[in-house]
Amino acid sequence: MNLYEAANAYREQLKARDVAATSRMATAYGDAWRAINERLSWLLEQYEAEQDAGRQPPIYWLYLQDRLQSLKEQAQTALLEFVSSASDTVQREQAAVVKLAREHSVGLFQAALGDVPAGVSVNFNKLPKGAFEDLVGFLSDGTPLKEHLIRIAPAGVEQIERGLLQGVALGQNPRKIARAIKGEFDGGFAQALRVSRTETLRSYRSATLRSYEANGEVVSEWVWLANLGSWQRTCAACLAMNGRVMPTNVVQGTHVNCRCTIIARPKPLSEILNDPSIPDTRPKIEDGEAWFRRQPEERQRWILGEKRLAAWKAGQVTLADFVQYTDDPRWGPTRTETSLKGALENANARKTYGRDPAGAKPLALSVLGGSRVDQGPADDSDSNGGPSSVGFNAGGGAAHPRIAAAEAAIAPIKSHEIGLAFTDDGTEVYRKSGGPRHVPIPDEDLPRIKDHIFTHNHPSGLSFSIGDLKHIPRIDAKEFRATGINDLGEHHTYSFRRPATGWGVSSEEAVNIGLTADTEASVLDFSDALAGRTDEELTRGHAHRRNEILAQKLGWTYERTKLR
Repeated sequence: MNLYEAANAYREQLKARDVAATSRMATAYGDAWRAINERLSWLLEQYEAEQDAGRQPPIYWLYLQDRLQSLKEQAQTALLEFVSSASDTVQREQAAVVKLAREHSVGLFQAALGDVPAGVSVNFNKLPKGAFEDLVGFLSDGTPLKEHLIRIAPAGVEQIERGLLQGVALGQNPRKIARAIKGEFDGGFAQALRVSRTETLRSYRSATLRSYEANGEVVSEWVWLANLGSWQRTCAACLAMNGRVMPTNVVQGTHVNCRCTIIARPKPLSEILNDPSIPDTRPKIEDGEAWFRRQPEERQRWILGEKRLAAWKAGQVTLADFVQYTDDPRWGPTRTETSLKGALENANARKTYGRDPAGAKPLALSVLGGSRVDQGPADDSDSNGGPSSVGFNAGGGAAHPRIAAAEAAIAPIKSHEIGLAFTDDGTEVYRKSGGPRHVPIPDEDLPRIKDHIFTHNHPSGLSFSIGDLKHIPRIDAKEFRATGINDLGEHHTYSFRRPATGWGVSSEEAVNIGLTADTEASVLDFSDALAGRTDEELTRGHAHRRNEILAQKLGWTYERTKLR
């Protein structure tokens, strides 16, 4: 099989398993609803009898004779049985697709080599089954699968109770109440199905990447392959990602129900076999933009719609601008299709800062030399003190171009913070995404950051917070940086550089001295306020002023650089 035939064949195998798993879960959920509906119908029959007799039952009627309580108990029992069944189904599917990935990775590697010359062979080592055990029974954030699914039960019971209370309070017809409850209740099945598909495919992709990483002598990258043969059912984001090259240590951050494939990108045979005379036989994979440009206008319109296609044809956006990257703390990195407004915003960030919204080109966060490419969300450590940073030249002065590009890419992000660590030569060695206030860095990650250059974005665009000060000695990077764009559109970077003798204080001491400096800065702010400076001006400058004072007290080198 060639590369595309292999990818399609393996995709169909996954699809067949998904259909079977969905059927099993639907049957289990139907059983749960029938058990609940039996008790619900009994209750609503009594309710209807009261209405037929000319009496509108008050809300407390539901609590008499354990009417509502017995229904809730029945619902809880039925839903817990469904959760147990669903958890077993998902875990069985995870185990099955991990086994498939173990086999498929070999086939995809061989297909990605292309037509190898006669007499030439390349070994691809199949990992032992035990290497994938941790991919079964867990969510993408490492928590047990059942721990998440179990939440469906109390949520379902709450929906039933809320629907009844609201319906009775409004005096609604019993059939209307039943329909409303059923509609809300079905959301639990949709949620379970979403978890099933997301986690099953995550296990498959993780196992595939693990196989590629274990064969680093022959594979160092993978290629995103969209289902171009079914373009009508493939979103613009996945079409744009087609042909993108990623290092093997980067996950395929995609959306729910995505059918795209991770294809091995082998090293050239000439490199593997150390023989420059061997031609490069690897098949060429067309990038999504080039593919889209070749399509007839009618097909392009089907994919983008009238207004978005007009913007693309006018050169306002590229296909990649329709990729919206997010990084959910539970589900991890995702790419979804965005609106015209979102695409125009992405295009502006790309043109202004060199940021690739698809997160896969050697721009912005795509660090040359095989570092991670995915662009995750950034936290606002300026407000709540979790560190997030961007790389900086520890010797002072301008940042390494790769670090500067990374800072330019994450500075405009307002939804979250991203922490990055770099070596002096601009090689990315660490990445962590957080929330809107900070980037949590566990103790086990500290050795990966120590003595390197740490940087993060501040959505506020302001200087280091008191919370940041706590993390500077703890992380013990040689350079601690932040970058961001403030409410005036001004882009600044901020930097603390470690003295030759070390930071010299504990985290607690850094915070206490920071609070003292903050008080001194507030006194100066008060004088400026009397002189006529506005609250907005004082807010923009307060953290910077405090950190200047702190640096003098501790003997640290502090810099603020205005980039625009």
